[in-house]
Amino acid sequence: LYAGFYKEATVKDIWPPNEIVFERVVKQVADSFVVNDYWADDYKLIRQGDRLMRVELAEPDRVFFNDGTGRFTEVSFTEGLFLDEEGRPLTETPRDWTLAVRFQDFNGDGYHDLYVCNDFESPDHFWLGSAEGTFKAVSTLALRKTSQSTMSVAATDIDADGDVDIFLADMLSEDYVRRQKQHFVIPPEVIMMGDIHARPQEMQNMLLLNRADTTFSEVARMSGVAATGWTWSSAFIDVDLDGLQDLLLTTGHAYDAMDADAQIAAGSSRRPWREVLLDFPDLDLPNIAFRNLGDARFEWVEDGWGLGVVADVAHGMAFADLDEDGDQDVIINRLDAPVGVFRNDAEGERILVRLQGNAPNPQGVGAVVKVISDSMPTQRQEILAGGHYLSSSDASLTFAYTPGARIEVHWPTGGRSTIEEVLPSNEYRIFQPQIEASEPSVVQATETMFTALSIGLEHQETSYPDFNRQPLLPHKLSQRGPSLAVTDMGGGNFEHLIMGGGKGEPLRLLSNIDGRFEVIRSFSEPSSGDHGGIVVSPGSYLVLAGMSNYERTPEDPAEDSKITRVSMQDGGDVSYTFGPESPGPLALGDFTGDGRLELFVGGHFMPGQYPVNVSSAIYRYEGGTLVRDDALSAPFEKLGLVSGATAADLNGDGTTDLALATMWGPVHVFHNRGEGQLVRMTRALGLEEYSGWWNGVAPADFDGDGKMDLVATNWGQNHPYAQDVPLRAYYGDLDNNGSLDILEVQQIPELDAFGLVRDFRTLTHALPTLRQHIRTYEEFATRSAMDIFGPVLSEADYHEVTEWQTMVFLNRESHYEAVPLADEAQWSPAFAPVPGDFNGDGRTDLFLSQNFFAVPSGSPRLDSGLGLLLLADESHQLVPQPAQVSGIYIYGSQRAAVRADFDRDGRLDLAVTQNAGPVVHLRNRTAKKGLRVELRMFGANRAGVGGNVRAEYRDGSLGPSVPIVVGSGYWSQSSAEPILAPRDEIVKIHVNWPDGTATVTAVPAGAPSMLITRE
Repeated sequence: LYAGFYKEATVKDIWPPNEIVFERVVKQVADSFVVNDYWADDYKLIRQGDRLMRVELAEPDRVFFNDGTGRFTEVSFTEGLFLDEEGRPLTETPRDWTLAVRFQDFNGDGYHDLYVCNDFESPDHFWLGSAEGTFKAVSTLALRKTSQSTMSVAATDIDADGDVDIFLADMLSEDYVRRQKQHFVIPPEVIMMGDIHARPQEMQNMLLLNRADTTFSEVARMSGVAATGWTWSSAFIDVDLDGLQDLLLTTGHAYDAMDADAQIAAGSSRRPWREVLLDFPDLDLPNIAFRNLGDARFEWVEDGWGLGVVADVAHGMAFADLDEDGDQDVIINRLDAPVGVFRNDAEGERILVRLQGNAPNPQGVGAVVKVISDSMPTQRQEILAGGHYLSSSDASLTFAYTPGARIEVHWPTGGRSTIEEVLPSNEYRIFQPQIEASEPSVVQATETMFTALSIGLEHQETSYPDFNRQPLLPHKLSQRGPSLAVTDMGGGNFEHLIMGGGKGEPLRLLSNIDGRFEVIRSFSEPSSGDHGGIVVSPGSYLVLAGMSNYERTPEDPAEDSKITRVSMQDGGDVSYTFGPESPGPLALGDFTGDGRLELFVGGHFMPGQYPVNVSSAIYRYEGGTLVRDDALSAPFEKLGLVSGATAADLNGDGTTDLALATMWGPVHVFHNRGEGQLVRMTRALGLEEYSGWWNGVAPADFDGDGKMDLVATNWGQNHPYAQDVPLRAYYGDLDNNGSLDILEVQQIPELDAFGLVRDFRTLTHALPTLRQHIRTYEEFATRSAMDIFGPVLSEADYHEVTEWQTMVFLNRESHYEAVPLADEAQWSPAFAPVPGDFNGDGRTDLFLSQNFFAVPSGSPRLDSGLGLLLLADESHQLVPQPAQVSGIYIYGSQRAAVRADFDRDGRLDLAVTQNAGPVVHLRNRTAKKGLRVELRMFGANRAGVGGNVRAEYRDGSLGPSVPIVVGSGYWSQSSAEPILAPRDEIVKIHVNWPDGTATVTAVPAGAPSMLITRE
């Protein structure tokens, strides 16, 4: 028995607000701060970055062991029952604000685990049970974030994939007006850059999808359940009997303690807190129901299937078949109101299951019951005792019925019972067999596709106050790197890596020695700003890198950004002016058709002027010097904010085209009409309508038809912005103070107009004059953006985002067909798309780098990705691979990613950078071996950049077309030597050369590599 105790009386219950201000509770002793002795039993101090916080302590929880006869004995937290993440016994008893606790087998190993929901700054605790009867805390990396004030926990298999997912309830309002009127008094946590082990608490509900390896991805925003107001009890139940567990929630509070106007009025009060609370508005809310749609998405049910017809303050919720019709009815206790009893009138066929367990567990608590059929996903529920907020339900389970279904019971002490061919509208009472307990099954580890190898190099990021310069930026711009490029260092056997640095960091060469990156050296001067993209022409020692002018202090003189050319041999460098814009991606291509490679530089943004459109440019060599070509650059004048670029033959006419990923714009495609005449085809090809926050773009033949498709990475669907309406950003000097301001707005149903995305406090900090005509949170919340800003807004420029999904654009010659990638690709922002045949089956697969941590204070860290591998199936659909299959576990804020056969074993490996984190080398261990192809032309374009290769197999079929590019994805350059697989099936190599000619070359039997030359 676990009993959560919260606290009988808080300091606010005893003392008026002015008596417990920070200065009265905390004192300075020498160079440190301590809690005054009088308050030592009530407070502790914690430090987050440079912020010192006092946190009130609650009463300790209590744990009791049951001896099986009804006698309970209290046990200590510190005597070996509870272990930390390292397996060490706790040394002190937690004093957390416990609201709910749940015993359940979350990881499917047959032992009860424990989730403890805590209020305020107290972190939740998630303990995994063991055969020894101990509870060990899960790794910080298993659970990346939790709710700020977790009111309750519910758990079930929401997506019918066989494992238990978790819902955590909090207080974020779904109603725009109420949300803008509220202010949460606990400041957002300060997370240090690169600290992947921090587990932030966010004020929203959490939906934690189980990855089947006891780690979870948080997807509440994408699933539609992140905001439900002040929520208490939460429970999963199949209300409509479709075989999927729906979500029911009780809501409301006696007063809205987060009402910001009331908080301000109460701030200086000398009255006791209990009296002050009477000045806060009531918070009666309707209870809520979500219908499970089956794809980890939920749909809001009008009136909550009858639970939400009347607004009230409801806390506990329990379930039982009160009318004995086989479905679960609902009982809700309500504050200052009669209990609510709701009869379930679902019409679907059902079965009811009760268990008769052996003594001393007659109800079979802990047993897992499954209903299995061919026509419906497997239904899985567990018998629990308690676990809801202040509630415990009847030990009966209702399942949807389908013909031919069978019941399986997995008993908590081992053993299994099965009932075949169950009938509808029946109650099944199943008795536990009298057998000896068996050990839970042990899952044997299987070999993963990739193995992570240590490189020993971390990206160093200098903290920069982006929001001091532009307070209303949607995210920081100073943490967009680092970049990464593959180089053969003049044509050697092994391929090496070059990584860009942050401000004050040099370019670094990671030397490959027999497939391992063991030697790291700097070969440039420290950078005056972040490095942007990096490119190296194959066979060359000269590195081209963008250098940002963004991270400057007010004291620094104005300076244009640069393109630097650095020699890997002697470190000699030459800088060329790019302009006032900060450079982003780089790409090389023979745009003029003269056999020489020109350099495309994408303009990323204008420092201090985001999101004003900026220009990009093409440079060419004249006498060994890079010169900006104004004629070639003309199509890119004020084009937009370019994040990704790639140069390839996109339409199969033998010339080098260009694809660009832009923020606040579409994926642009420019077709080459010859002699460098690049014509924008974005609208004609159907891409104009897909305006997004595109990060990267890469060419690949995903459907195997020989035509070049595109993959473009986007922000995904698991972030705070609404998905069903466009995001618009107005920008200009809105308060006439000489600086550029940004106002993000979205259509708000409650206002029937555009409402402001940012809250009143943030906006008045950035635009102090707003306080002159908007004085209260109430006034701000109930007025539209146009009401507040009027003509200033109507005259401002704006951008829009209409598409958030990462997607593939399939080349249909006259247009591109947009195909969103699977949900796992939308869980987190994606940056580098890396196409390649990673399993050696002759089809084009895809790797995505994921996550973004550089968000504004109070916005949730976007951390639900691990780096995602998608393998093409026989129909060329890209299927996400779980991490326990791929072997890819990258928890940081991933950026550039490249592919190459680093150990020359005929398999494509990966290397991935992380902002303020280590470079990860992923060695491919299981792919079928492929044929390495190296093109050789005589002249400046040595590697045939701009061409493509294609394998012909024994049966006469052709594999996908693989482009030879330098610069692609997101600030990345992969190997220019493609791996075509499977090696043993290839008989010929088809090459389309960058000059428009084509050749076919026979492959010698058993050859591991091919050098194909062209005069």
